[in-house]
Amino acid sequence: MQNLYYEEIHKAERDYPYIQLQNINFSYVAHYHKEIELIYVVSGEAVINIGGNDVILKEKDIYIVMPGEIHSISGTHNVIYIMKFYADHEFVFLKINGHITTNEKHYDVFKSIIDNIAVEDTAKKPGYKYAVNMHANRLMLEIIRTLDPVRISEHLREEGMKKMEFLNAVNKYLEENYSNDISVESFASSVGYSKYYFAHMFKDITRQSCAEFITCFRLEKAKELIMNGAAITETAYACGFNNLRSFNRSFKKYYEITPREFRSKVEL
Repeated sequence: MQNLYYEEIHKAERDYPYIQLQNINFSYVAHYHKEIELIYVVSGEAVINIGGNDVILKEKDIYIVMPGEIHSISGTHNVIYIMKFYADHEFVFLKINGHITTNEKHYDVFKSIIDNIAVEDTAKKPGYKYAVNMHANRLMLEIIRTLDPVRISEHLREEGMKKMEFLNAVNKYLEENYSNDISVESFASSVGYSKYYFAHMFKDITRQSCAEFITCFRLEKAKELIMNGAAITETAYACGFNNLRSFNRSFKKYYEITPREFRSKVEL
């Protein structure tokens, strides 16, 4: 997970979406990207914070995040599909009501698209890429025709751009330093702000304190390493935790599962 603010990996390609169907106890800190992201809650619940507002996603709910929208996801005891779709320029800075519940009249259309993409991507029968892209194009069409997108005002667009610039600077620093000790002072100085203004901006954009965010950032890095087979002790130190006990405690606090239990689940 290379970039948690502007996400550089887990990217959709122009000719094929990013599809991840095995997301357990899924949480993801504040970030944005150029793609349209579709979140489907298979089981459990999740909370998406988008534009500073929390939206509770219940089992079977769908949420569509538009390009450039700053959002985070939190939750435990859930299974979630994540799909990301390459978006043409016409979709940038469009605003929709992205929360689609089971009682919405257009729910079945979007659920059918999700199911068809999941089946094709999993089975990978001859021609599956054509089938997936056909359903992805149907998704774009339904967003335009069904969800009544509107273009945000110039003022809100400029405000969004400033937040993205701030997040890009923060991201660069974290990518280079997350495995080391980080002070708020050095963090703020690296992006050209005073400690107090930086802390205010950080809280306003991410809805977390700087310390909380750094911990979440490190834990997401740790999850990636564990999923790729790294030893738990090695992971803890590589991700900036001073000792294994602190790592285990933080992991359990945020995900309600120990690193060892998490490894067992992803190996199933």
